[in-house]
Amino acid sequence: KMANKFAQFEKQLKLETKKIEAENRLWEKEYRILGSRSEKAKKYEKEEKFELAISTYLENIEYSKSNVRMNNISYIARDIERVIILYGKIGEKELLKKFLSENISFYPKFQGVEKWKIRLSKLSI
Repeated sequence: KMANKFAQFEKQLKLETKKIEAENRLWEKEYRILGSRSEKAKKYEKEEKFELAISTYLENIEYSKSNVRMNNISYIARDIERVIILYGKIGEKELLKKFLSENISFYPKFQGVEKWKIRLSKLSI
């Protein structure tokens, strides 16, 4: 009896382990996508292709927001900050206001949200 329970437990444990390993592989793949896109956007910034950099960062941000495993502000906070800076750099105040408002609403508990609110209030003057 006891040996049978251990065999069942071992089988269940192996199934759970395989499930977790598969989930981890998927997470790693998706995380690499975010990292690769961020690197591409940084390259565009260095080449002063600011609109291309912005669209690449925005693509990453949307990917993160729409993906259960990647929907974590810590994965894209830098990308959000770069879009804020780049919108300012190219003088896109209306797009910047909209972007700030959307992210303040989407990430109200993010530690950097107060900085975004201050930035938005300065733009609204």
